[in-house]
Amino acid sequence: MFNSWARELPDAIEVCAVHLPGRESRIREPSLKAMSDLVEKLVDGLDSAIGGPYAIFGHSVGALMAFEFTRELRRREKPLPVHLFVSGRRAPQCPPGPATHQLNDQDFLADVTSRYGEMPGSVLADPEILAVFLDIVRSDVRVMDTYKYKEEPAFPVPISAYGGSLDQMLTRPMLEAWQTHTNLTFRLRMFDDGHFFPDLLRAQLLRAVIDDLGLLTS
Repeated sequence: MFNSWARELPDAIEVCAVHLPGRESRIREPSLKAMSDLVEKLVDGLDSAIGGPYAIFGHSVGALMAFEFTRELRRREKPLPVHLFVSGRRAPQCPPGPATHQLNDQDFLADVTSRYGEMPGSVLADPEILAVFLDIVRSDVRVMDTYKYKEEPAFPVPISAYGGSLDQMLTRPMLEAWQTHTNLTFRLRMFDDGHFFPDLLRAQLLRAVIDDLGLLTS
């Protein structure tokens, strides 16, 4: 999703896309199973890269990761981001949906399809690709299913919450609830598409990111 961002964002913004274990170039590595493990690895791996003003963007389970990553940075007294972008995910204190990561493959695929829409035909037609796809999505869902929210003070960091107006698993109040996690400005933006609006409406999304960072000039 982030491959093209570096070409389309202003030169003032350097994109640092995070590759998680168990996917893409790290497909042979075991996926991490808990949010605490993911956050610990993220902070350890990105510690040396954090320098100067930076922002964090996360979509879906990535939004939850971005939130907990920022919390862990604060616990370690590291520099906090100048902006936190959370996309396609309900605020962490909202009641979770039903746990589904332990469903069999057939039921799990049906659940994912009902939540997020039909999978690409190229995925469904190839059993090997489908198996890899299901493993990746199942690992994400497992992280969300097993996540336990704990109350902590709000951030001294502006937050922007983005959502798709056609996302069946997300409502506007679920996004508005992110406001409780900042002592500074909060902005909610809705995009006219479903859960995967960052891919389908990329130009609109990037313009919003630039605007919320205060870098939009026209």
